[in-house]
Parts: sequence; C-alpha cells; structure tokens
Amino acid sequence: MTLDEILALWDVDSTIDKTDLANESLKIPKLHHKYYSIFVRERLASLKASQSYDERRDLLDRWLAGDLDSETLKEHNLEIQRKMLTKAEREKRIDLLPEIATTKLKMALQREKVEVLESIIKTLATRGYQIKTAVDFMRWQSGGF
Repeated sequence: MTLDEILALWDVDSTIDKTDLANESLKIPKLHHKYYSIFVRERLASLKASQSYDERRDLLDRWLAGDLDSETLKEHNLEIQRKMLTKAEREKRIDLLPEIATTKLKMALQREKVEVLESIIKTLATRGYQIKTAVDFMRWQSGGF
C-alpha cells in the first residue's frame, strides 16, 4: 500500500459517529485487526528493503575493493575495478550512486509508513477511553450524573 492509501483509509476510519457510540466501541477490535495486518506487511517490507539495501551496498563495496570474481561481476553487470580505493573512498562513491540514493528514499518512505501505522494502532488502543469519555460527557450534559 502507498502512504496516501493508508492515510485515506484512516481518514475514513478515524471518524467516530457520536450518535452510535455503542457500535463505534464494538468496531475497535476489527479496526485494530485491519491496521495491525497492514502494519505487519509494511514492517516486513521495510525489513526486506533494509536487508536488500545492505546486501547491495556490501556487493558494491566488494566491487570497488576489487574483491569480486569475474562470474559475480558478469552476473551483476559490473566492470572490473582497476583502481584501488580506501574504505572511505568506497563509502563516498557508493553513496553517490543513483541506485543507492533511490533505495535510501524508498526505505525512508517504508519507515514512514510503519511509523504512521504504529501511531494509528496506538490511537486505536485509546479509542475505548475516548468513547467512554464521550458517553460520560453526554450523561453529564443531560444531568445523568
């Protein structure tokens, strides 16, 4: 899912119908399940993206260090490295590669989705209290206390 899709779903689901608080209270477990399911998928995608990034970065570092055999070079469409680079030089060159910048951006977006979903789940955890407070306030307004 995209971040916009998650936010659009939450825009609809975050609304509490003040005229039907009993049903709103009963919807909490279903909403929790819905967003926790999305959260788990997005967190796994985040972990996979991070692992893939680390593997690619390691491959590129070994490439720039001249530590790859000809089969691996061919498999990843890389040229033979003729110039020996220091670790700092390799790190700098890797950070300048467009594929690394793009991957970092995708990972940041994935982390953002996970953080948004964590926030939604925390909000759902307090929803019962919000509904109880609304009921208490309505009782107080009608003189029921």
